[in-house]
Amino acid sequence: MQSPVPEIAPHLTAALAALRADGIEPSDAEVVWLARLRWACDHPEDGSIPWVSGAPVQYGGAIFWPMHRLGELWFIRAHRLLEGMDKLQVAAYMFAHVNSAPGDRTLLYITSDADVVREVSEWFDMLALHDDQIIVLTDRLRQLDGQADVETVSNGTDDAPAITDSITAGTAGLCKAFPGTTPDYWMSGVSAAEARGMMESVATHNGCFANSPRRTRAVSNYLNAVKQVRLNHGPAA
Repeated sequence: MQSPVPEIAPHLTAALAALRADGIEPSDAEVVWLARLRWACDHPEDGSIPWVSGAPVQYGGAIFWPMHRLGELWFIRAHRLLEGMDKLQVAAYMFAHVNSAPGDRTLLYITSDADVVREVSEWFDMLALHDDQIIVLTDRLRQLDGQADVETVSNGTDDAPAITDSITAGTAGLCKAFPGTTPDYWMSGVSAAEARGMMESVATHNGCFANSPRRTRAVSNYLNAVKQVRLNHGPAA
């Protein structure tokens, strides 16, 4: 009788063997994490019903929208301005979502160091949220942005210029792919997740999963996760 236990993906088997050959024994949680990310590399979407695109969530008395591109650019800058203030950096991430409703350009007027600190601090102080709820909320916001599986071994600050350039170039590409649309629309009229999805639908060749941007991103996430496991076990690894 065939065992109901699923086989481990060959790429994951090879990665685990390489880690162990270098003296690294991944924890059970790390193995499960790698398996989950590898699954996305090898399997097309299962047809399950997704969250309604562009719909917000309510939490702690506030409405959080999928972050639009203006929100992403603002948060990249705010994250650097708030360096060393970890709690405010997280608050800025949430603040960007609150101000990412379609057509909302509020963040254009919160640009100076003093304005960012003041506006984010005052808003966060009024939020009905306990510290132990912050991780739950930020995880939910990542899901809202379609980034539930995005993993990185960077702290996010060194890569800021490249990310900014990528967002700007992506906006130009969307205007070219969808004639008649404007940069303003792609920056604040639609969520960044929706914009990426539309660009991916144009870029995917004949709907082939193997060549799709979604699979490319999944493979990148998986490879970064393998690197992160090495980092988790110390510099000597």
